Amino acid sequence: MKKIIIEIILIILVIGFIIFEITYLLKKRSQMTETTIELDLNNLQSESVMYDEDATIDDLKEEYKMEGNSDLYEIQTEYDGRKVLVIKASEDFKVAFAGLIKKSKPTFEESSQIYNEQYPKENGIWIEPESREKILNDLNSILKSKYEISDNGYLKIVEYVESENDMILNQIINGEKQCIIGICGTMYYIDAITGEIFDNPYEELDKYQTYSYLTDENKMIIYLAENNDNHLDKKEIYESLFRILKED
Repeated sequence: MKKIIIEIILIILVIGFIIFEITYLLKKRSQMTETTIELDLNNLQSESVMYDEDATIDDLKEEYKMEGNSDLYEIQTEYDGRKVLVIKASEDFKVAFAGLIKKSKPTFEESSQIYNEQYPKENGIWIEPESREKILNDLNSILKSKYEISDNGYLKIVEYVESENDMILNQIINGEKQCIIGICGTMYYIDAITGEIFDNPYEELDKYQTYSYLTDENKMIIYLAENNDNHLDKKEIYESLFRILKED
């Protein structure tokens, strides 16, 4: 009996030793892996342009293989200190506005010309000319307040009746932000890699997507789906409009 007890104790000691060795090796390997990763990251940060505090737009264009005009880009810093290039919001905004007015893909020259000549200067809700009649009729049919559009294209309240959605519009109309709205199923933007203007036929790609939009500081452009085959209820489209206006 005593012999059996001794054997059991020895087995337990052996098993304990094995467990200790495995735990030690795993911990050591984990520490080595973390050290290796840290060394690799430090090497990457010291050798790569993207971690260079003094990196220029042209430096980063070469690093990321971007081909657009340097004037289109600005540098942003990620959480880990990495420098990335993005298209300036103001440039994307200019192209989106020109595309909404032209209803087709603009060139950069056309974008600048249309923006300089037709972009509204006041805050509030400005409606794209070809969309004014339909949007006005839709708003007056689904909301409690009565609206009109001024000669310079801004949505105005003729008779205010309080409701959640009327309040949202009222805050934008009389606030410090500017919202441009038009009906168009394709949105236009600048591709970050090529620097070229592309179209995003969002409604064609997803017939249930009711809008597409972008922002630039306190300005917003909202493209509303054309819904030519009436597969969407117009209330769906405008409810999504009110939600994005409220969130912004």
